[in-house]
Amino acid sequence: EPDNIDHLRSLATLYTAAKQTEQAIETLKTLLVKDKNRARVYQKELMDIYLAVDLKDEAIAAAREIVSLVPADPEARLTLAQVYQTYREPDKALDEYRYALRLEPNEPDYHRQYGEALEAEKRYGDAQEAYRKMLDVSKEDSTRLSAVANLARIHQQQERLDELVSEFTRRIRNTPKKLAAYEELAAIHKEAGQIFKSVEVLESALQNVDDKSSALKALIRTGFEAQDFAKVKNYYEQLVAMSGKPSAMELEKLGQIYAQMGDIEKARATWNRILADAPKDAKAADRLAGLLRGQGFTDEALVVKAKAVELDPNDYKRRFEYAQLLQQTDQPIEAMKQLSSILEIGDREEAKKEEKEKEKKVQRINRGQPGAVISPYQFVYGSRSYGGGRYYGGGWQGTFKQFRPQVLQYLATIAQQSIGQDAYVEQFKRHQLAARLSDDAANVQPGRRGAEAGASHSRKGAGRRGFVATNGALLFRSAAIGQSDSVAGKTREAAAEVPPPGRAGTGAALFQEQAGGQSPGNRESNPRREPDRREHVLHDGQLAPAERKIR
Repeated sequence: EPDNIDHLRSLATLYTAAKQTEQAIETLKTLLVKDKNRARVYQKELMDIYLAVDLKDEAIAAAREIVSLVPADPEARLTLAQVYQTYREPDKALDEYRYALRLEPNEPDYHRQYGEALEAEKRYGDAQEAYRKMLDVSKEDSTRLSAVANLARIHQQQERLDELVSEFTRRIRNTPKKLAAYEELAAIHKEAGQIFKSVEVLESALQNVDDKSSALKALIRTGFEAQDFAKVKNYYEQLVAMSGKPSAMELEKLGQIYAQMGDIEKARATWNRILADAPKDAKAADRLAGLLRGQGFTDEALVVKAKAVELDPNDYKRRFEYAQLLQQTDQPIEAMKQLSSILEIGDREEAKKEEKEKEKKVQRINRGQPGAVISPYQFVYGSRSYGGGRYYGGGWQGTFKQFRPQVLQYLATIAQQSIGQDAYVEQFKRHQLAARLSDDAANVQPGRRGAEAGASHSRKGAGRRGFVATNGALLFRSAAIGQSDSVAGKTREAAAEVPPPGRAGTGAALFQEQAGGQSPGNRESNPRREPDRREHVLHDGQLAPAERKIR
C-alpha cells in the first residue's frame, strides 16, 4: 500500500527515531506531496530534523515555509524567530518576535521570549520594557512572579537593584492589604540571593493581609527554600489549625517536616491521621503506607498496605505493590499468594471481557479514516508484544494482559528463592495436569465439539488455577521470550510431560498412555485398523455412540 498515509507517517517516525535522517527526510517530503492537509506538521518535523543535524539553510527554509502556510499564526512566527536566533540572525529574530506580539499582544510568554532575546543582545532597556509588559498582562501568580524575577535580574546586571527594591516597597505601602505586592518584593530578594529577606517580607505580609492562609502557604514554600524547618513547622501548624479539617496533603507535608526535624513519633502520629480521616479511602491508605515505609516503619506500612488492598481488592497495581513489599520483608509465601490472586482476578476479568466481545458488532472502517496513534514499536512488532527476558523489578505498567508475563516471572523468581525450583516445578506439574484433565473432561461431553467445550470450560475455570497458565502455555511463555532461567527450563520440561490442549482425543491419549497403550495422537495412521476399545474419542472430539457408557 504505497499510498497509505498512516503507514508512511509511521515509517517517517521510525526513520526519525532510528536517526536514519535521509530516509526520514525523503518520507516526509513524500507526505508533503500526498497529504497536503497536514503540510504544517510535516514541515515542522522536517525543521526539527534539520535543526538536529545542524542544516542551517534547510531549517530556516522549513520554518519560513510554515509561516507561509499560516502567516497570521503567532506560534509560526515565534518558531521562525527561534530558528533565526539559533543561527545568530538577531535582527530577523526580533522582527518575528515583534510580528507575533502584534498578532497576540496579551500573551505574557511572548513578551518573555522577546525580552530574553533582547537581553541576549544586551539591550537591557528594551528587555526591561518587555518584562514589564509581561508583568502587566500576567494572569497567573507564577507568571507574574517570573516577570518580577526577570526584572530583578536585569536591574542586578545593571547594578540598579536598589531602585527596583524601592519601587516595589512603595507598592506595599500603597496596597498594604494586598498579598501580591509582598510576594513580588520577596521574589526580587530571592532572585538576588537574599532568601532570608524574602522570608522577612512574607512574615510582614502575614501580619497585615487578610488572606492569612495564602500568606502562610507562601511562607512555607519560601521557608523550605531557606531550609528553615523550625519556622516551616510553625507555619504549617498554624495552617493546619486554621483549616479546621486539614487535607491529606497538608498532613503529609506536616509529617514530613516533623521527620525532617527528627521528631519521628510526631511524624507518624500526624500521618496516621490521614487514614483516620478517610478510613474507606484506599488511596489514602496507599499514601500512608508509602510514607511509613519511607521512614523505616516497614511493619506498619505492611498493615496499612494490606488495608488498602482490602478496600479495593481488584486493583492489580496496588496488590502487586503489596506483593513486592512482602517479598522485600522476607515473606515470600504471602507474596506468592498475592501474585496468584492477581492472576486469578485478572484471568477471571479477561474471561468476562471475551464473553462480552463476542456480542460486539464490528464497525466498517473506511480508508483514510483517522485511527488511534500508534508508537513505532507497536507498528513494527504489534501492540500485543510484551518484551522479552526475565522480570527485573519495577512497578506495574500497562493493563493486566500486558503485564501478566511479568507477574508470572516475578512469581517464578520468588518460588525459586523460597520453596526451591524442584518443589516449584513439581507443584506446577500437579496444577497443570489437573487443569488439562479438567479441560479434557469438557472435550468429551456428548454432542459437543471438543474444542468448543474445552474453550468454554477454560473460560469458566479461568482464575481458579493459581499461577498456572489457563491456556496451557507455559509460565510467562518462557520459550517465546528467550528465558534461560533454570526454573523456566525445568518448567518447560514439566509441561512437556503433560499433553497439550486443543488436540482431538487428548483425554483418551492420556488415558491410553497411562494404561500402557499407544495413543491415537502418536500411533501410525491406518484407516483399515479396527478401533481399540480403549479409545473413547473420535478425531472430531465426539464420543462414539456405542462407547459413551464406557466413559
